[in-house]
Amino acid sequence: MTQAPPVEDWAVTHLLLDPENPRLPADLREREQIELLRYFVVHYDLEELGWSMAEKGYFAEEPLLTTLAEDPDYRVVVEGNRRLAALKLLTDAEARAAIERPLWHELVELAAEHQLGQVPTRLYAKRQNLLEYLGFRHVSGLMQWTADAKARYVRTLVVDYGYSFQKAGRVIGSRQDAIRRQFIAWQALEQAREAGVDVTAAVEHFGVFYRALQNPRIREFLTLTGWVDGMEHTRRPLGPEGPNRP
Repeated sequence: MTQAPPVEDWAVTHLLLDPENPRLPADLREREQIELLRYFVVHYDLEELGWSMAEKGYFAEEPLLTTLAEDPDYRVVVEGNRRLAALKLLTDAEARAAIERPLWHELVELAAEHQLGQVPTRLYAKRQNLLEYLGFRHVSGLMQWTADAKARYVRTLVVDYGYSFQKAGRVIGSRQDAIRRQFIAWQALEQAREAGVDVTAAVEHFGVFYRALQNPRIREFLTLTGWVDGMEHTRRPLGPEGPNRP
C-alpha cells in the first residue's frame, strides 16, 4: 500500500457506508445508506462497539480509511464500516429511529461527554490503494471476514482489478491454488444465480459449500471445471447442465 495520507477529522454526517463492502451479500438489492445500516445492525454485533464508544469515546489511533464520494463534500468509508455504523447510531436521531433499537437511546446518554460528531479519517485517492491493506486486515488478520465475504473479496480482486490468482494470494496471505478454488466456488454460485437457482443457503454457508466441492464426485455431478487444472480465470466454471441439476 502507498504511504498513508495524513489524518484529519471529518464529520460523521458526511461519511458514507460503503455499498461495495465485501461483508454485504449480492442479494442486498437496496443499497441506500439506511438499508446498509439496518444490515449491519442485524448481522454484525454493533452493540459492543456502541458501549465502548459511549464509555471511552473514539480512539484517535484508529482513523477511518476513506475515498471521495461522488459529492466531494462526502467520503465513502472503505475500512471501518462497523465503527461508522455505530457512530451514526450514537450521533444521528433519525438513524436510531429507523432501526428501532431502544438500547441505542441509552447509549447516547452515556456518550454525551464525548465528542463523536467528528472522527479521525484518512483520505485515499483511489480504492485500489487500500486493497492490500483490506486483505491483510480482514482475510488473514485479526478482523477476519466470513467465508463468503472473503470469496467476494477474491472475486473483486480478480474480476474488478485484474489480479492474477498468484497476486491475490500474496495480498491475502493464501496459496495460489486455494485462491483459485475460492474464486471458482464463488463463480459457480454466481453462474447458478444467473440461471435462476436460489443459492441463498450456499452463500450463507459458503464454507460448507466450498468444502463440499473438494469431493470430486460432487464436482463431476456439477460438471465443474478449473478446480485442479490451474486455469487462470475460470469465470463460468459450471458446465451447461451444472446450474440446473435437480
